[in-house]
Amino acid sequence: MDRIETIVKSLRKVHSDLESTEFELVFSFPSEKMAKEYFRKIYHWEHHDTMIKYQLDGIYFSGFKIKTDLNAIHLKHLTECYVDLASETEGNLYRWKLWV
Repeated sequence: MDRIETIVKSLRKVHSDLESTEFELVFSFPSEKMAKEYFRKIYHWEHHDTMIKYQLDGIYFSGFKIKTDLNAIHLKHLTECYVDLASETEGNLYRWKLWV
């Protein structure tokens, strides 16, 4: 979580028009099993309604989308997954892909 917060603080210095603290995050895992293990560990859920599957450069990923405040406690437990961070401000969409 500290790494994500640090990155977001840096982004806010560059993009001062980022007003919202709520971001859309896409957490991507190299396997559906890893994604589901994350859900069970953090949320005690077997399934998440926004579970997604996609292919990137010939590799299949499973993940989920969630809108969250960057201070949400579950972010600190993320390891070895991609986080696609998006924020829309006044019609401008900013996106960053992070490796956690």
